[in-house]
Amino acid sequence: MLELCGGWRTSIGPSGFIFLVSTARGDATPDSDYDLMVVLPNDAPADRKDPGLGYTAVEGLARSGDFLVWTRRNFDSRLHLKGSLPATVLREGMLLYADGGWASLPS
Repeated sequence: MLELCGGWRTSIGPSGFIFLVSTARGDATPDSDYDLMVVLPNDAPADRKDPGLGYTAVEGLARSGDFLVWTRRNFDSRLHLKGSLPATVLREGMLLYADGGWASLPS
């Protein structure tokens, strides 16, 4: 799982979050990919906002991935909208990393 988070894991910063989305629901199959939402600090450099970091990280792994990258400001600004992507991710996703530390990872 750590490989999946690619270049973000060492430079995400103190207000970064990574959510595992589809696998968190428990309906993933061996053919399923990982869906990750990465929430970066507002002042994150442009190269950290590149979803290509995730795609590079999954090269050669058994499962591929899809990556959404948002700033904390944009993520938080939509949380009050129940049907928004951030609200859905917060409600249905699994938090892997927050505020500088990894949460317990699924096996």
